[in-house]
Amino acid sequence: IDTLTFLPPAVQLQISTFLHVFSHAQCGTVEFSPMISTAASLLLLYLEPKLAYLSLTAMVNRSKTENGFYFTLSRDSLLAESSVFRLLSEKLFKNLVRHAESINVKMEALHLVCAPMFFFPFIPLQSALTLFDIFLVEGRKFILQFSLALIQSEERNLMQALDSDTFVDVIVNAIE
Repeated sequence: IDTLTFLPPAVQLQISTFLHVFSHAQCGTVEFSPMISTAASLLLLYLEPKLAYLSLTAMVNRSKTENGFYFTLSRDSLLAESSVFRLLSEKLFKNLVRHAESINVKMEALHLVCAPMFFFPFIPLQSALTLFDIFLVEGRKFILQFSLALIQSEERNLMQALDSDTFVDVIVNAIE
C-alpha cells in the first residue's frame, strides 16, 4: 500500500483494510506481488468491496494456474520479470541501455518501480483505467509491452539525459 501514498487517507485506509482481509484469505499463497495493491485500488473505484474481492481472487487464481497471467506471485518471479525487461531493452535499445548505465539508471529497477503502479500517480485516472482495462484482457504482458513502447517513443530524449533524475523525468513526462 505504500506505493499509493498519493491517495487520500480515507481511501488508503479502505484499500489497506481490503488488502489485509484479502491477504489473510490467501493463507500465504501469495508471497510478494506489488501489483495487487494497485489492482485492488482500481477495482474498488468501481466495484463494491465484495465484487472487487471476487475479481481480485479470480485474478490471483488465474495467475497461479497460468504462470502469472496478471501478477507475479513471488519476489523471485518479479525479479525475473525485471531481468527479462532489461534483456529485451538491451536487444531493442542497446545504445540507450549503455547510456542509462553510464548515468546510473538500471533498466530492471525502472521496471520494478513503474510496473506495479500502472503509472499512478503520473497520469489522469481515466487513462490509468484505460490501461487497467487492457491489462484485464491481456494480462501483465501488456505492462511490459507498454513500457517498451514508451521507451521507444522517448528514446531520443532519454539519450540526451545527463543524469538519472533527468532520465526518470523524461519517462514521467512522457507518461503524463
